[in-house]
Amino acid sequence: MDFIHVIAVCVFHRDGMILVSEGFDPVHKEIFYRPLGGEVMFGERGENAIRREIRDGLKTTLAEIKYHSFLENIFTFENQTHHELVLVYEGRLSNNLLYEAKEITGTETGEQLAIKVVWKRLDEFGSDDPPLYPEGLLKLAYQIVSKERSYLG
Repeated sequence: MDFIHVIAVCVFHRDGMILVSEGFDPVHKEIFYRPLGGEVMFGERGENAIRREIRDGLKTTLAEIKYHSFLENIFTFENQTHHELVLVYEGRLSNNLLYEAKEITGTETGEQLAIKVVWKRLDEFGSDDPPLYPEGLLKLAYQIVSKERSYLG
């Protein structure tokens, strides 16, 4: 790929856990996790991209959202190099039942593919465990979760 994607992801958290989608890299035979979100379309704000992705993927809306930080991510997936600029948000879902679910089946926007969405403790990501992407997000997630009683409280 010869271009940079701008994506927005949102860290939803409860009780020291974050909500992530499970992915699989068939080339490296690796399970990995990412927070929910997706590509920011031309002319669209990052916050609106999150709202669209959550509406389409989980069939719910956001009660609150707040910009947190920014990451740059260069990685290989399916033997192709990708480059992303990642807007990281913290948010709260309006459907409180999703906070009680162990596993949620969502859909990938535009593709109508089922995705597995789960709550994971931050200590479940590490050198011997499936990684959390994008790189650098785990540190930001710890910052967000450590202030669990934030304005999103």
